[in-house]
Amino acid sequence: VIDIIHEEAREDIYRLGGFNLSEHEMKSPVRMSGVRLKWLLLRFFGASIAAFMVFSLLKLLGASTQMTWLGTLFPIFISMTGGIGTQSSTVVSEQLALRSDQRVKFWRLLGTEVFIGFVLGVFMSSIPLILLISIQALSLKHAFLSTGLLATGMLTAATAGTLLPYIFYRLGKDPALVTGSIIASVLDVIGIAAFALTLIIVNAGTV
Repeated sequence: VIDIIHEEAREDIYRLGGFNLSEHEMKSPVRMSGVRLKWLLLRFFGASIAAFMVFSLLKLLGASTQMTWLGTLFPIFISMTGGIGTQSSTVVSEQLALRSDQRVKFWRLLGTEVFIGFVLGVFMSSIPLILLISIQALSLKHAFLSTGLLATGMLTAATAGTLLPYIFYRLGKDPALVTGSIIASVLDVIGIAAFALTLIIVNAGTV
């Protein structure tokens, strides 16, 4: 009975992180990416609704076409970096809680999470890239720049979501503490920083 209760609790934790417990049993990072992808796509759909609202507001305020489309990407930056970072922090926190062979496990987890962050970052950034190019919302180089920084932000978020629980663990703190407001704040900063860098580079005309 205790084992069943423990398993159910773990499943709930993984669902709160935005994916399924079945991922824990997988050995292939590619398959893990596929499991997490469907949850990120759900977040992307919600972010798209917010993006449409931002687009309408900027149009109403008379912003330039370039700034309107760049501003539309803001909710997507925040949602995608937050989603993938939360997934990574949930996995690592749960793994560290097992407290067995931690050092070897952590470096394996770090490599896996970085790989997943790269794969999902490239895939998810390709969706707005195709849209921006197909409707000619931005120039080709600006479209690649903005979505490339989105992918970079997602990779950074996955790395941060892996490192922060481990740092807490090494400091003798409960790594689960990171999965709350702490990691949310860090991921928000990462998303905003990636978006701000996009605006700075595009407006500076350095590309």
